[in-house]
Amino acid sequence: MYKRLMILALLLCTIAISSIFIGTTVINHQSWQEIIDDFYGSKVDLMDYFIDQTVEDMNSIIYSNAVWTDLQEKIDEKDYEWLYDNATGYIIDNENLEIDVILVTSEDITFIDKHGEDVHSALMSTAAFNQALQMDTMSSEIIWINQMPMIIVAAPVLDNNFNKPSGTYIVGRWLDKSQLNDLSSILGKDITSVISVNNKKYYDSVSTEKYSIIRFSHEIELDHSVDYFNVEFNSPVYRKAFVVTKNHIMAIIMSIGVICVFLTLLYYRKMSRAIINVIDAVSRISEGEYDARAGGTNMAEFNHLVEAVNKMAVEITYRIKEIDKNYLSMIEIMASAVELNDAYTSEHNLRVAHFARMIGEYINFEHIETLDVAARLHDIGKISVPTEILNKPGVLTEKEFEVIKEHPVAGYQIMDNIDFFKDVKYGVLYHHERYDGKGYPEGLKGDDIPIIAQIISVADVFDALVTDRPYRKAFSVNKALEIMVENSGTMFNPMLVSAFINQYKVEMKIVGESVAGS
Repeated sequence: MYKRLMILALLLCTIAISSIFIGTTVINHQSWQEIIDDFYGSKVDLMDYFIDQTVEDMNSIIYSNAVWTDLQEKIDEKDYEWLYDNATGYIIDNENLEIDVILVTSEDITFIDKHGEDVHSALMSTAAFNQALQMDTMSSEIIWINQMPMIIVAAPVLDNNFNKPSGTYIVGRWLDKSQLNDLSSILGKDITSVISVNNKKYYDSVSTEKYSIIRFSHEIELDHSVDYFNVEFNSPVYRKAFVVTKNHIMAIIMSIGVICVFLTLLYYRKMSRAIINVIDAVSRISEGEYDARAGGTNMAEFNHLVEAVNKMAVEITYRIKEIDKNYLSMIEIMASAVELNDAYTSEHNLRVAHFARMIGEYINFEHIETLDVAARLHDIGKISVPTEILNKPGVLTEKEFEVIKEHPVAGYQIMDNIDFFKDVKYGVLYHHERYDGKGYPEGLKGDDIPIIAQIISVADVFDALVTDRPYRKAFSVNKALEIMVENSGTMFNPMLVSAFINQYKVEMKIVGESVAGS
């Protein structure tokens, strides 16, 4: 009986430890894969945006200069001085425009005006040049000169009515180290990146190494060329989240395992039932039931084991929360991409979180920390909204507003399937719903809207009212509160508006007394 109990205890402890080890490894692997998918998607979107914006900048120069009756006349007159001052040379001289080469020719190529680096013969042999000359249409291309990539845009020279093609106009910009450094800054200031542009792909798929290095190739397709970004990212924060935390958990598990085995051998006769109780708790913990605890006994010696197992459960829960915090850091790193394009968003999120906590504390909302995280990340979906729409100084068009309205769903999709955000994501998804059912994205009404989203809605709108925006100046606090009251029962839950106003007045009174006292 002694040997059988001993062998059984050792076997069960080994199984429990192995189960926890395998479970931790599987969870880490699945979480890492989810992060890779989200990370890859966000980065390639930013790369596409970088190339699109570069071509768009060059297109703007083309439209401003190549569609011009005066330019046609000066080409016919071969007036180099006028061309330099008004259509070509001044662009090269303006460092802010970042144009490295300009070429203007007549229709029969008997007249050529060139500025910048001496690569004009290479430009005239490109498909984009030939299309502009022969087909009278604009196109773009990446060309390679001395193993260096250059983006070019070529267009026909037209009159003010976009007619009478009479030559070609080409601008070029090197994709050099300076440009790639700008792209690296856009992709993330908290990660190390090595980016190169090549005419072949280095990686057929996304590859990873040591929970920190991510490599992939991404296609750059212009009108006449297909090239590739070849990228390697190195983010130590991921390794810390997935390796160091895992090692800590396993060290705790192994220590408790040794204690379990030792006490089993020493007190097997008196503790057979208690051991089964402990093993059951450990098994449930290994299956993900991290709130499971071992029950106490009437044996003081065995209670030490029970306490150790329960401490293990607490430590595992703590480490899981640490991993969740690292998930939050990862999401906030992604959110930094929005902040690069919209400086308003960062401070706005912090203020909305503050106002939301005020309301939550006033109504004794149970999940204050969840509310705080949801408020801080409520606009994460704006990473999918083009910068020119986010920062537009005037009134949005109906089409632009429809694009803006997609950001709650985009934010929800970023957070979906991550356990830490299981409640947060609904605050993000529904923070633009209205109490009367006229909001978006689903038109929920009244108490069908999660209370966390109703709170964020009140905080979000108030901060927007008292903050300067590109299309209007901020309202005064009193006017903003008046607007909130006017929309109580239509836009907002009346109870939450009342709670916010009461708590806001209390806070302002405390601030006033503090200032007066000082």
